[in-house]
Amino acid sequence: MKKKTAIVLAALAGGSLLLTPLQGQGLRLKGQLWGTATWGNDPAPERENVEETIGYIPTFSLERKFGPLSGVDLEFAYHLNAVLDGALEHGEADINRYSKLYRLWGRFATEKLELRLGLQKIAFGPGIVLRPLIWFDTWDITDPTGQTEGVGALRLKWYPHPRLASWVWAIRPDHLNKAMLGGRVEYTFGPGEVALTYYHHKTNDLDFTPKPLLPFDSAENRLALDARLDWKVGLWTEMMLARGPELEHDNKYNELVQIMIGGDYTLPWGQGVYVMMEHLWSRMDAFTGSPNSYIVTRKLRNEQFTVLMLSIPWGFFDSFMGLVQYDWENERLYNFLMWQRTYDNFSLHTILYANPRREDYFIDGFPTPLPESLMGFGNGIQFMIVYNH
Repeated sequence: MKKKTAIVLAALAGGSLLLTPLQGQGLRLKGQLWGTATWGNDPAPERENVEETIGYIPTFSLERKFGPLSGVDLEFAYHLNAVLDGALEHGEADINRYSKLYRLWGRFATEKLELRLGLQKIAFGPGIVLRPLIWFDTWDITDPTGQTEGVGALRLKWYPHPRLASWVWAIRPDHLNKAMLGGRVEYTFGPGEVALTYYHHKTNDLDFTPKPLLPFDSAENRLALDARLDWKVGLWTEMMLARGPELEHDNKYNELVQIMIGGDYTLPWGQGVYVMMEHLWSRMDAFTGSPNSYIVTRKLRNEQFTVLMLSIPWGFFDSFMGLVQYDWENERLYNFLMWQRTYDNFSLHTILYANPRREDYFIDGFPTPLPESLMGFGNGIQFMIVYNH
């Protein structure tokens, strides 16, 4: 193995020497250390069929209480990661390493109020796999680490009544001229919950997170309704409308409508077999051309996706999860199977996947930009170990 490969591995693994919690008034250290080895038959151009990763996220938190129901706390987390392309296959590897801020926020909380400022996780909605409301997070149920990107925001939560909660947020408050406002109201009743969400997104920066949902627009308004009911079976829905500015001469809008319905049930077999199904219908009506142009080109795209998931516990430590997703418009089938063994602080995972190849991803006859990671394209297997402290 190349010397630089050994140095990166030693530096990242060395984080495990810091896993002992810090002692101090309200100061704590926690973190997540993980490593993977993946083999797949559909690598990105100029990449190998074998890929290894190692990473660590140390998280420091500081808490100070003013009483039983109020206090302030701070959190800082940093993401260290290295991708080794072909180390197991050739004994040496090309290394793609990066580090970035993962969380940095401060919070003031009382019994009825929570104010948080900084790089934080913002996620909502009952969806599990097909999520129209995945506006600000990147959480994926097939990722054993459970990691998700954060957004820079000022967020206020207010609980005026035990059944009512309201959110207000301003995304990217460090650039006030680009801060984007949104809000959410949640009402809990009997067997379930219903919520209404609004967000105004405006940016010309395609690298900015969260990314726009509509093409060709620098501004869009999003309105969503979601609900969940828990009876003998669980039922939920997410419905979302995103609309861009009106085209001046045609009374037309770039528009995206998505409706997802889902349900789950635990069958009384053995230790219980969890069954979940979701279906998503999506319609995008997009017009190319400037807002004051007399000539526009319309692109209409209808898509439907269905996902079925089974989760089966096996003994005290093991579980199996299988997930099948079908793209009705493009006739694509995605298959995922994972065995997991869980202990107090760490877990072992073996993942098998069979998905469409990279060459199958086209939009309007042109190749779709795809990530270079090996996982998720073609057929493959991944081994993962995750240690949480």
